[in-house]
Amino acid sequence: MIRLKSAQALAVCIASNCTLTHLDLGYNGVGSEAGIMLGSALLDNRCLETLDLTNNELDAPAIITICQGKCCIFTA
Repeated sequence: MIRLKSAQALAVCIASNCTLTHLDLGYNGVGSEAGIMLGSALLDNRCLETLDLTNNELDAPAIITICQGKCCIFTA
């Protein structure tokens, strides 16, 4: 399960990674705060093509942040 502290570390890695193209975080219990952190990190990542967040505990604010970050990947 990805908790807040792990999500913070993962967000730093996602924001700065230039080679990761696919990331599967499905079934990891990612919650709202973690989802918002990951979404914010996507704003700085231009390489990630696929992010699987299947069956997590994301709420609307987290999903919106993730979508905003993901849209930036495709418009860069």
